[in-house]
Formats: sequence, structure tokens, C-alpha cells
Amino acid sequence: MLPLVRKRSRPGEAHGQGSHEVRFTKVTIYLVERRMGRSRRRILTNLARSKGFYVEDILSGTVTHIVAEGNPAMELWLWLRAQGLPLPARLEVLDISWFTESMQAGEPVPVETRHRIQLKGQILVLKEQVFRVLRMEGKLLYTWAN
Repeated sequence: MLPLVRKRSRPGEAHGQGSHEVRFTKVTIYLVERRMGRSRRRILTNLARSKGFYVEDILSGTVTHIVAEGNPAMELWLWLRAQGLPLPARLEVLDISWFTESMQAGEPVPVETRHRIQLKGQILVLKEQVFRVLRMEGKLLYTWAN
């Protein structure tokens, strides 16, 4: 049996912006790896950084724009709530289309309703309400608590 070989992280890849200049200081992006995959996330992170965007490797309170790809709204919002971070009023939770358009424009494009990942029938009031998940008979039931 062969011993396991660990990949070494590349310099500048694991932490921070590396040698890229941040041009858009009011935008801090976090790319959700779920369903996107690690390698695609790394490629998109490097692309954004090369265009002057600040991309956070870890979800934190400094993030202003969360970008996800292929995540159902309910699943994504449950995951965000499970992270235990307060969701600030200025936080935007966006589909990859906002990111793609911003990369094409070379600057952050204005956020439109079509970019937002929203729960059906809700105007994302998760920031003000407490969300509970109940597991009954192997099914997840989602309820809102005021």
C-alpha cells in the first residue's frame, strides 16, 4: 500500500488576495463552494481577484455579497443560517449570474431582483426572523417563527 501524499497549497492561493490590487473596496465576495466545487471556486476566486474584487476565503461578517451556483434557495438559506453568523442588512445573496456579469463588466454591476436568491413567496425576511427546521418522519418541515 502506498503512503498518502498531501498536496501542498500554492503560495498566495490559500490566504488573502495575494498580489492583486483591490479596486472595489465596498464589495467583499464570498463564493459558496457547495455544488460549485473546489476547483471551480478557486478559478472564479482568482478571476475576481485579478479584476480587482476582494474575495473572502471564509464566510465572515465582512462579506457583502454571497454568490452561489446551483443551490436551491431553501437549501442555501438553511446552510447560511447554520453557519451561525448574523446576517447584516447590507448582505446580498446572489446567483452566479451577478458574478458573471460583474466579471464581464470589469466592475460590480448593480444588483437586480433577478440576481437575488430568494425564497418563493418571501421578500427574504430571514434577516429579521428566526428560522426553525423540524425533522418529522424523515421529512424536513420548515416553519417561520416571529
